[in-house]
Amino acid sequence: MYPEKQPRVKLWSRLLISMCLLLLVAPSFAEEQIDLQAMMQETQKMSQAADEITLVWWLPEQFWQASLAQDPTVTPEQKEQLLSTLRPYVMLAVVDGQMGPFGGVNYKSEPDIRRSIKITDAQGNTYLPLADSEINADTINLIQGMKPVIVNMLGPLGQNMHFYLFPSKNKDGQSIADPTKEGMLKVTLADNEFVYRLPLGC
Repeated sequence: MYPEKQPRVKLWSRLLISMCLLLLVAPSFAEEQIDLQAMMQETQKMSQAADEITLVWWLPEQFWQASLAQDPTVTPEQKEQLLSTLRPYVMLAVVDGQMGPFGGVNYKSEPDIRRSIKITDAQGNTYLPLADSEINADTINLIQGMKPVIVNMLGPLGQNMHFYLFPSKNKDGQSIADPTKEGMLKVTLADNEFVYRLPLGC
């Protein structure tokens, strides 16, 4: 029924495996990977509270471009196909958990995080996560294809990593957060605030 869906999901899965491996390997990257490592460090924000396991990871288009560049089997057409499904959105990967007194982690559910998260642009405009009905079906399929890969690679952390999409442009058609231009992106998650000063240094 959807002849292109399976190849897209397979390609996406390969990309996510590469992304998860980058998360797990030691920081002795090859020279050609230094920029990607720097981008990962800059786009990940974590709570400094000792009892919180809270991660906000902004995944701009440039991150996916750099990740795809690590795989020589991805053609320019496949690369553009994937990027075009993500370009209309600001994507965040979020984990939010509370450490118990004996080391157990109580993770917040996807709906709970959705109710407590928003982003703010440099002009002070705020945006809530888009509902599935506001997101392209191909993009939803790709995100759903991520989950089994991430769970297999990261275990409970991956199982409790949720993805939220926001519009990439404001009502005037301008980018809400361009990592290559001067500006600011603030993510508010319950009582935590994570601020990205733009452009990113990487």
